[in-house]
Amino acid sequence: MTQKNSKRKDLYVFLFLAILMIFLVYFFSVSNIFSTTVETENKTIQKIQVNISSQTWNISFTSFNTSNITVADILYECAYFYGFSIENEYFSGYDSFFITSINGIQNGENNSYWQFYVNEEYANKGCSQYYLKSNDIVEWKFQESPWT
Repeated sequence: MTQKNSKRKDLYVFLFLAILMIFLVYFFSVSNIFSTTVETENKTIQKIQVNISSQTWNISFTSFNTSNITVADILYECAYFYGFSIENEYFSGYDSFFITSINGIQNGENNSYWQFYVNEEYANKGCSQYYLKSNDIVEWKFQESPWT
C-alpha cells in the first residue's frame, strides 16, 4: 500500500469515528431530555402558591397535592376554584400558550401585559412549558412590558 493510500484510509477512519462520536453525543443528550420530561409529567406536586395581581385586585391561591404541574395548569386550577376567566393564544413556534386575559383584564391595556415569575424569577419559557416543583411560588403580574 502506498503512503498516499494509507493517509487516505486514516482520514476515512478518522471521519467515520468523528461522525460516530457526534451521533452518540446527540443520541444520549436527546434521550436524556425525553426521559426527564416523562418523569416530570407524571408526578404529583405537594404544594404550589399562586399570586395574581392587577392594578385593581389580587388573588392568592394554594394548591395541595396537585397533578397540575405547569404554570398554565395551575393558573387554570386557580381560575376554576375562584370562578374567573382566562383567555390565551397558542404560539406554535414556542409550542406554548400566551395568556392574553385574566379575570377580564386584557393584554395591552395601559401598555401592560400578563407576565409570570416563578420563585421571584422572570420566566424564561412559556407558561405551558414551564414545569413546577413542590413549594414553588408562581406570580402573575399585570405590568408594563419591558420590551416596548
